[in-house]
Amino acid sequence: MYEIVELYRQWQAGRGVRAIARSLGIDRKTIRKYLDTAVQAGLSPEQERSVEEWTAFVRDHFPKLVDARQRSRRAAELDRYQDFIREGLKQNRMSTVHRRLVERTGLAVSVATFRRYVHAAMPELLDTSPMPIWRPEVDPGEEAQVDFGYMGPWQDPITGKKHRVYAFALVLSYSRHMFVRLVVRLNALSWQQCHTEALAFLGAVPRRIILDNLKSGVVKPDLYDPKLNRSYAELAAHYGFLIDPARQGHPKDKPRVERPYSYVKDSLWRGEQFLSLDSMNQAAVRWCLDVAGPRVHGTTHQKPLEVFQAEERPVMEPLPELPFERCTWTTVKVAPDSYCQVARALYTVPNQLRGRHLDVRFTDRLVEFYHDGNLVKTHVRRHDRGRTT
Repeated sequence: MYEIVELYRQWQAGRGVRAIARSLGIDRKTIRKYLDTAVQAGLSPEQERSVEEWTAFVRDHFPKLVDARQRSRRAAELDRYQDFIREGLKQNRMSTVHRRLVERTGLAVSVATFRRYVHAAMPELLDTSPMPIWRPEVDPGEEAQVDFGYMGPWQDPITGKKHRVYAFALVLSYSRHMFVRLVVRLNALSWQQCHTEALAFLGAVPRRIILDNLKSGVVKPDLYDPKLNRSYAELAAHYGFLIDPARQGHPKDKPRVERPYSYVKDSLWRGEQFLSLDSMNQAAVRWCLDVAGPRVHGTTHQKPLEVFQAEERPVMEPLPELPFERCTWTTVKVAPDSYCQVARALYTVPNQLRGRHLDVRFTDRLVEFYHDGNLVKTHVRRHDRGRTT
């Protein structure tokens, strides 16, 4: 019955018979039969009807269909796990509850059958959110979308310290294959590290990355001339991708990474226990490869990992020989004694630069001082306070 209700919702949204057939995998003759029944009942796509109203319509006009679902042998097996299912659906999606049920009980039931059972037995638990807006597709390897999303609180079992955990996600717009990394700090170094890990995970580079206007990527949002974070611009140049900031306050400019966050939070994070940040990210990589990658995507109706390996990765740009070395840019003023402070350590520069403002680029290894774009001195990085020449 769920597929029939979804059929009517898509018809109400203005989609044609061919589009509905591609989306739901239902024969066009079958779709026309159900649409003819609605038209004969005096309904039209212009009339707004809720999921509950369409469900009632299907129950009234196709009672044999409903009875057949309720008499299913699989439904009788699932009845034994009603409490588990109801508790799971209070905080997780149906696909996640289905996966965990199969993993823990060994029950041989498909996700489609599970969905039909929930719609028939527990309609009060259904998500009745509106249909997403369709977006045009892009060519393979052309685009990726990135963002941070809040997962929830986590207490380190070793130190007892509480953290707010965020998930960085990179989603390839063509295949929908994704990489997820969990972090407890939202800063420029974490942003750079997430990108280098994501591109190493893919083993290739997209031609363009769409990001939100967060300070780690875009310092000053502007539709035509955004001011990019200097470290991030350097990272993009190293890997050879273009930075394409979304418009400020327009999350739908990057829906392919915005939409999956509820799925990531539901399937990867919620209800799981982690011993450390490293164990979180090991679980995240396994989840990307074993759960998110092989699933049938709800929009493309294909498996993202298979599409990525067969169609997208072969046309993406190769990785550079060396990974990017994380860096930070800042500005300092040279003191009268020719010293200046960078990352809590003191360094000397030529005397003639006293009182000047210098651009400083520092990594884990080196500190470089620039004046008017020219390198004037390089120091080995110090990680403690003190004077160095």
